[in-house]
Amino acid sequence: MGKRPILLAACILCIVSFPVLAVDNMHWLFGYKGQPTGAIVSDKKFRDFLDTAVPDFEADFGFRSRGLKTGLKSALVEVLSGPSDPVLSPDDHTVVLSACRSQSCAEKGFMWIDTAQQTSVIAIVHYIYDGEYFHDKAQLFLASNDFKCGAYPQGAAEYIKLWLKTNDIVPANTRCLDGKKVVETVLN
Repeated sequence: MGKRPILLAACILCIVSFPVLAVDNMHWLFGYKGQPTGAIVSDKKFRDFLDTAVPDFEADFGFRSRGLKTGLKSALVEVLSGPSDPVLSPDDHTVVLSACRSQSCAEKGFMWIDTAQQTSVIAIVHYIYDGEYFHDKAQLFLASNDFKCGAYPQGAAEYIKLWLKTNDIVPANTRCLDGKKVVETVLN
């Protein structure tokens, strides 16, 4: 009889704590603050996170033989796995990742993560898209499972603009994945 109240209290604590644990489960990202982005990309937790954070989409970003499509998650990992910037955490709920593609640093990757809302936005700078010939000016590809094109949070848009400016990138065009459709857009 004495064990039942303790067991009941433990069950209630688990049920009440579950929402807190769901929000806190992204705090491991903050352990990478100041480390190279490549370190976080190697983490299995991060790869698992990308399964839900990155839209299921394929395109030719010019990372493989011409005309061969790459999954968006694979493309993002590729541009985040080369020479990298430190993981930034400007506040208690934002993590910012950026790096460039190994042996092709003009191609870059960026990810803005809001750990409190469990949302993210990605950006990829590339020079070929879906079989087109090489462009001499950068192209920007934006995507999110959480936001529609043009409706990115102000913080995400500001960090992407700062990232582009810091890297002296003025995209010739910007494409955005809106659902399963790619649209030309302007970064808000």
